[in-house]
Amino acid sequence: MKPYIIYNVFRADFLERTRRFSFMALCAAVMFLTFFSVPDVKAPFVSVCIEPYIFRQGSNATWIPVTISLCGGILFPIVGFGFVKGNISMDRNSGFLYACQAMNMKNNDYIAGKFLSNLLMLTIMWFVAVVSAAVMLVLKFPDHMPGFYEYISPFMGIYPGIVFAAAFAVILESLPIHDRFKNAAGITTLFIMFLISYSASDHSPLIRIMDYSNYGWNMESINSVVNPVIGHDVWETGILVPGGMFSESDGTKEVFFHGLLWNSCYLADKLFLIAICLLLVAVAVMALERAERERKNKAEQVRGQMGFAHSHYLGHFMFELKMLFRGFPKAVLVLTAGLWAYSFFAPLQYVQGYVWVITLVFAMPVFSQIGCREHEYNMAEYFTTIQFSLIKQAMYSYLWGVFVLLMASIPVVLKLVWLHEYFSAFCYVVFSLFIPAAASFLGEYSKTRRTFETLFLLLCFLLINIPSFLLNGYAAVIMGTGMVILLLAVFGKKAKA
Repeated sequence: MKPYIIYNVFRADFLERTRRFSFMALCAAVMFLTFFSVPDVKAPFVSVCIEPYIFRQGSNATWIPVTISLCGGILFPIVGFGFVKGNISMDRNSGFLYACQAMNMKNNDYIAGKFLSNLLMLTIMWFVAVVSAAVMLVLKFPDHMPGFYEYISPFMGIYPGIVFAAAFAVILESLPIHDRFKNAAGITTLFIMFLISYSASDHSPLIRIMDYSNYGWNMESINSVVNPVIGHDVWETGILVPGGMFSESDGTKEVFFHGLLWNSCYLADKLFLIAICLLLVAVAVMALERAERERKNKAEQVRGQMGFAHSHYLGHFMFELKMLFRGFPKAVLVLTAGLWAYSFFAPLQYVQGYVWVITLVFAMPVFSQIGCREHEYNMAEYFTTIQFSLIKQAMYSYLWGVFVLLMASIPVVLKLVWLHEYFSAFCYVVFSLFIPAAASFLGEYSKTRRTFETLFLLLCFLLINIPSFLLNGYAAVIMGTGMVILLLAVFGKKAKA
């Protein structure tokens, strides 16, 4: 490895990305998430609450670093991964990667530079959160500042997750996966990893090591303070939940947190996680070499078969279905089909709370491309030359998205109809109509999948926490009205194009 080459790759990538508006938007989003993480059970949407019927939420300065680390441990790696992912694909599409290889630049130098660039970008994001929390302390509790360890230890606990997100972005970019599915695959993997650590009743060493959000250590530290006060560990807690759930809470007791509880086992787990990150970077070097070799071989095969190509006519409506599943990993498709089949036999409560939501997460790449695929492939300008083509393409994509989501929801709907819960079944149907409309709107106006994928995963996390929030009249009215407004906005823009 040559340090000066690593430095130049790192410097060029870092400077190129910090010049973008998205970098300032990321810092602003982190500041918003930090301010949002301060608990307030009266707010329309609650970031974190801990035993709200016993304790006054956010009643002293020690709550701020703890609640920000609980909420940020989930969101910062996922949001950060979505931001830093794409630097290798961008070099590949622009031809810069091949120019580097032509100059005999070693892949290990290139990958190391990209990893360090990712890490510095996410470290800046983490530092913005630390500074924003200090600002919140000054504004909210100017006379009662926590000790240095109480303040900084929760943030230090989530930093290994930042390192993991940087390394995970590098290896995912190096794997021979279609670029369209890398972002969805990465965010889905991070989301499922968090769910495992969030729902595990007993934390095995492997679960503790891969707990990039530091949820286990945070909760053990919280329980060490809460248990002496109420005689048991925390039973009722919420992360990213609707405020209406706890709006009537009247907790009066006050609790003071002391940062992370010192635990050598958890500290060793974090060091193991950092070691795994370095291993992922090393694996990314080998994966990039193999991926580029396969790309060259595939390109040669395509050139050899061009003379034997045949043209096939496929109707526009069916063509949209083919495009939705183009490049969709077969293993994920089989796994999703297995979960869907299992949903017919599993208990309804288990299906609503877990199986159905996980099925939606696996199917997310299908929905996220609705509205933005024509922009990704630069096809929008060609559609404008054909009368009503843009509107037809948007309508066909939306209809296929509704069909796929309805099919995924059929097990739940049938079970609810069998139990004569017709309104609940109707809410799932409205949900199936709303999500593709939201995907179409976000894809059309942002021209990227990342916006929908991030919001959709937050929605899935909310559904796992509170499956019942979907089953009320307000939610049905909001989704139904939103579907109409979003579709009108999309079709109106398409008609003017």
